[in-house]
Amino acid sequence: MAPAADRRIVPSTREVDGYLVRVSDDPDDPTWDDFVEKAPGGHHAQTSAWGRARASIGWMPVRVVVSRDGSVVGGAQMVRRPMPAAGDVGFVHRGPVVAADRPELVDLVFDEVIAMGKSLGVGYLVVQPPPGAHWMTGELQRHGFRHGAFDIDMTSTIRIDLRADLEELMARMSKKRRQHLRPALDPGITVRRGTEDDLPIFSRLKDIQSARLGYARRSPDYYEVLWRAMAPRGHIGLLVAEYEGEPVVAQLVIPFGEVCRHMERVWSGAHTELRLSERIEWEDIKWAKSQGYRFTDFEGIEPELANAILRGEGVGNDQKYSASVFKLRFGGDIVIDPPSFDYVYNPLLRFAYHRIPVRLMRSQRVRRLLFKFRETGS
Repeated sequence: MAPAADRRIVPSTREVDGYLVRVSDDPDDPTWDDFVEKAPGGHHAQTSAWGRARASIGWMPVRVVVSRDGSVVGGAQMVRRPMPAAGDVGFVHRGPVVAADRPELVDLVFDEVIAMGKSLGVGYLVVQPPPGAHWMTGELQRHGFRHGAFDIDMTSTIRIDLRADLEELMARMSKKRRQHLRPALDPGITVRRGTEDDLPIFSRLKDIQSARLGYARRSPDYYEVLWRAMAPRGHIGLLVAEYEGEPVVAQLVIPFGEVCRHMERVWSGAHTELRLSERIEWEDIKWAKSQGYRFTDFEGIEPELANAILRGEGVGNDQKYSASVFKLRFGGDIVIDPPSFDYVYNPLLRFAYHRIPVRLMRSQRVRRLLFKFRETGS
């Protein structure tokens, strides 16, 4: 038998309960991508374009697509890669996706995804439902999943409703944020929309930032592959903030569906007094509004801080200068999304795993052990 990592799905189409179920690892699946973009809660991480980008760093995409009367009505994309001594690990990131009027399809999709994973030698499967789909957690538990040891993505974020006018959006910011935007309006500052030709600028700033903060960075090639995968449908953008011609801050964004997500921002560390990080975020908010997006999303804040604020507690002194507080000061709403759930294929291991207390499973020690999977799977 071939090792799990070398197994390929056998493309197939069959009828199940009146639905047509297609299983495929096609690198380009425009019909599925069209559906994901328009579906409620549809997320770019479920598109075949995103799957192609993940494949460039070792995550192999495969999907289940369910149709009826010639139209896609649901499905899920999984990415998988080897995990030592446990077969493959599979991630369904922000899925499954189902049509608004067919929630019953989730049961069928979960059955198909579990079966697909088994045929590919997946030993450990992690599913994080789409934004807002808390109702899916009950279905996951009925299929043998449990609250996981880690989340693929952060479960809390800041989202700004762009239906308000610009004056109101500015008024919702903290006083300190409005103060910081004033020096950012210096005439020597420009913020422009970048192109693929500007990716070397992003990469250079990323090098500077990662060296300053001491973290490993992805290969520059990954961002080129990501751009070429997402750009044909307009699902990626780049902003570059310069001071007197010097690139200082750059930010990648993912405009998808009704949400423009702030994916990644890099800063050289120069010209702190000019608050160019604030300026580039504000320019992105204005651009997203001008393009008709309903929301802009800051893509994650620390869950502990989000829950503390929702309980009516203030920001601690040790958090005042954190990345999460930086995002909070733009005046959006805290949104809590569903957590990840996981599934162990081996029945004996699953029985034992379900008896490990969630508190222990989500301890810092276990989470550090599995952290690299969350990072590379997001």
